[in-house]
Amino acid sequence: MADSAIPLSRAPADAPSRIPRDDSSRRLGKDAQLTVIVEWDIAGLERHRQAWEDLSTSALEPNVFYEPWMLLPALRHLRGSANLLFVFVYAQSPGASGEPPVLCGFFPFERQSHYKNLPFSALRLWKHLHCFLCSPLVRGETAQACFQAVFDWAAGDPRGSILLEFGGVSGDGPLWKAFVEFLEERRDPTLMLECSTRALLRPRTDAMAYLDEALSTKKRRTLRQQESALGRQGTLEYTMLAGDGDIAAWTNDFLRLEMSGWKGREGTALSCNPSQKQFFVEALHEAFRHGRLMMLALSLDGRPIAQLCNFLCRNGSFAFKVAFDEAYARFSPGVLLELENIEEIHRHAWIRWMDSCSSPGPALTKQIWLDRRIVQTILATSGRSPGPFVISVLPFMQWTFHKLETLFRRKTP
Repeated sequence: MADSAIPLSRAPADAPSRIPRDDSSRRLGKDAQLTVIVEWDIAGLERHRQAWEDLSTSALEPNVFYEPWMLLPALRHLRGSANLLFVFVYAQSPGASGEPPVLCGFFPFERQSHYKNLPFSALRLWKHLHCFLCSPLVRGETAQACFQAVFDWAAGDPRGSILLEFGGVSGDGPLWKAFVEFLEERRDPTLMLECSTRALLRPRTDAMAYLDEALSTKKRRTLRQQESALGRQGTLEYTMLAGDGDIAAWTNDFLRLEMSGWKGREGTALSCNPSQKQFFVEALHEAFRHGRLMMLALSLDGRPIAQLCNFLCRNGSFAFKVAFDEAYARFSPGVLLELENIEEIHRHAWIRWMDSCSSPGPALTKQIWLDRRIVQTILATSGRSPGPFVISVLPFMQWTFHKLETLFRRKTP
């Protein structure tokens, strides 16, 4: 690994990022004419790739899980039997007939013929096992018109649905505000299904200030003692994958670490499932190729004992996976590497936030990350009958079905 890593103590303070920025001078007016195009497979998606990539760099809120380099590997390896359709919304400003239309919205949907065991169809934003945010990619200046185009399409197209579930969406940013304003103007009933928080890292003036605020003096002293004790086991080094490093070696090290722990024993490690492993390997290689990957490692005598990988976007980052060697668990190598991760984030002024991507409930990141991101799921109707009625009575219908199911089980011998 030595030839493919940068010792973090010698890493550049703010290395130039290859992440594309939106430098387009073209802007769309409120009177732009919108067109919906629906695709079903990879070949169809590839036809939109350039416009899709451009949208990814200028969306109201970034979401790496719906960018081409991440979603296409997921589609190849994690689609399973899901009935997916991908909605592209293009806009053309009047008087700009000589210019190509601009992609202003991308919505990957999974179509279900029965919603929550009820006899009503629904479109849900696609969330595979390793997708931790489902915020659609929407251009800010046409956000509400884009939502309107999607809902009109869902209401009038046979491939649409009476219900639309926007689940796993960031609930405290400009995208959510634009969506709520759109729903308020429609005046149709909506239903909040889920709301949770997860850890978010927003850098302070420097890493020292952040850690002083996040950890007690006693906790920091304990971690320093663990780091010193681990250092007595051999040569200890924190490293980062270099821009010209060996991504294959780093990927294999990560898979080995994960497989050696409890996930390997329980059969949930990536290597236990060929499709998940192929997705992970391809996603990491694509992220590395696009300059969107940050991987850190804690090594002992040149052998990684903890690794983490983050995916980068234009102004932030998503903490994707972490693994460590449980033989060194008493030294908390995963926590030590997380503290190094906090310091590394503070070395890059353009990283304004990092999403932990953690599940609801207790998590390590909630203990040492100071901020929170709200994640919500809301159910709306496209306007097609009987959508408004279904949403209005859905809680009662679910309660009734649950009671009937319980009663039936009791009577069945």
